[in-house]
Amino acid sequence: MEIKYTVSVTKALKYAAELACELRNEYITPEHFLRGLFEQDFFIDSVESMSPNFEPAFKYLVNSISALEVMPGKKMIEPELS
Repeated sequence: MEIKYTVSVTKALKYAAELACELRNEYITPEHFLRGLFEQDFFIDSVESMSPNFEPAFKYLVNSISALEVMPGKKMIEPELS
């Protein structure tokens, strides 16, 4: 069965894959996906409407992604979904 994604989800998944590849992470994690959602205005607007001070949570997300294991070497990698 084929699962169809919305445009927003597709953009977030694409961003997540590119980010994981750029950072040489072995897997595309939920953190990468969430970071991809933060690239979209509708998501930021939604989060801001619930919590105007979401920046600490965003910084925690960025730090969590930075702490992920990095694959050694210089060869291009294709991260897998976790």
